[in-house]
Amino acid sequence: MNDYRRLLMAWLPYLLPTLLMSALWFYLLATEAAVQWPASSPVLAPVAGQAETAPLAERPMIDLQAYSAVWELPLFAEQRRPDPQDPDAGTPPPALDDLVLTGVIVAPPLRVALLRQSGDQVLSAKEGDALPNGWSLARIEEQKVELTYGEHRHTLEISSPKLPMPID
Repeated sequence: MNDYRRLLMAWLPYLLPTLLMSALWFYLLATEAAVQWPASSPVLAPVAGQAETAPLAERPMIDLQAYSAVWELPLFAEQRRPDPQDPDAGTPPPALDDLVLTGVIVAPPLRVALLRQSGDQVLSAKEGDALPNGWSLARIEEQKVELTYGEHRHTLEISSPKLPMPID
């Protein structure tokens, strides 16, 4: 008796939903003849005062300039404006040939880059500062700095000359 009960308890979670689904299926099969579907829905008559639409070939062509206000004026918000045009988009960035990284000071929270331009002009700049030629100092690391000019990026590294080997 104990084995029979264990077998019944193991199969009961599967047997009960199967019996319920079978009973529902037989019920639906028996009542299928009683279901009456309506024929087709009637076609709605046009509303009074509404003109019937002409075929596509007979419609006049619409001038798109009549809708120019849609793309020229703000639609939903007063502060919405077109994206500004970048005047520097087509011009190449200024050359960095005369700019040399001579030193870097990294002492948190201070990060300073020491740069030398042609003519022995020395510049010191912090992260985020703009240089006189338009480039800005994006990031300062221990041996290099990263400069940005719009979409352009350039890295300057400290040049450390190697000393000649001593002759014995």
